[in-house]
Amino acid sequence: MAKFLKHITLLLLILASTAGVSQRERGYIRKGNKMFNDSNYTAADSLYSIALQMDSSSTEAKYNLSNSQLKQGKDSTAIKGFNEVLDQTEDKSILAKTHHNLGNAHAKKQEWDKAVESYKNALRNDPNDEDARYNYAYAKSKLAQEQNQKGDDKDKKDKDKNQDQKDKKDKDKKDEGDKKEKDDKKKEGEGDKDKDDKNGEKEKKKKEDEQKKKDEENKKKSDEEKGKEDEDKDKKDQNGEKNKPQNEEQKKEEQKKAKAQQIKKKQAEQILRQLDKNEKSIQQKLIRAKMKKQARKKIDKDW
Repeated sequence: MAKFLKHITLLLLILASTAGVSQRERGYIRKGNKMFNDSNYTAADSLYSIALQMDSSSTEAKYNLSNSQLKQGKDSTAIKGFNEVLDQTEDKSILAKTHHNLGNAHAKKQEWDKAVESYKNALRNDPNDEDARYNYAYAKSKLAQEQNQKGDDKDKKDKDKNQDQKDKKDKDKKDEGDKKEKDDKKKEGEGDKDKDDKNGEKEKKKKEDEQKKKDEENKKKSDEEKGKEDEDKDKKDQNGEKNKPQNEEQKKEEQKKAKAQQIKKKQAEQILRQLDKNEKSIQQKLIRAKMKKQARKKIDKDW
């Protein structure tokens, strides 16, 4: 009996403790709701988070926290929270509201297929939810528009693809034609080039022949001029050789004449000296002869 009473007391204490925690959790949720209604979403997040720390299985705290995050534009975080709520409860009322708000979160992200599915589930759990019905119709129209747009885009893409393929074929055809034309021009150009090369070779050979002929003429002319110069030089040399002996003869003759004149002058001087000597000798002879004559005529002294 005492043991039974002990278990009853322990159970009552646990229930009392649980009730106390639940009351404190509810207190934080109520305060969070007040902040939420005042649009103070940051404070509301903090209060809902405290409530979840006290009871992590609180669907109300999780649901309200996800709604606050959705208001702040934290769509992905809100979607995660709503899905956690859906996993934690089977209450149709909570399921309907959660699916509805989950649809709103997907709609904000323009995920129309997921939004349509969420609104549909909200109506399954609460067919009288007119807001969910309106949002469902709106999301469905947006989904159809998106699909049509995708279809148009696909058609446009296919059309563009076909056009691109056509343009590519036309371009390839044009490129092929341009290439053929270019090759033809190249071949024609090569033919013209060969022709030009041949003509060029002919012209070059002609010029070379003309130059060769000109060079030969110039060489012949130069040889003729050189021959003429050599001939003139030979003539000049011959004239020089001719004049040279004459000049030497003339010089010898002049030397001979000069020498003859010198000899004649010496001979004349010798002759003059000889004449003078002879004259003196004759005079002396005459004087001696005269003196002899005078001596014979001399009368003897009268002594």
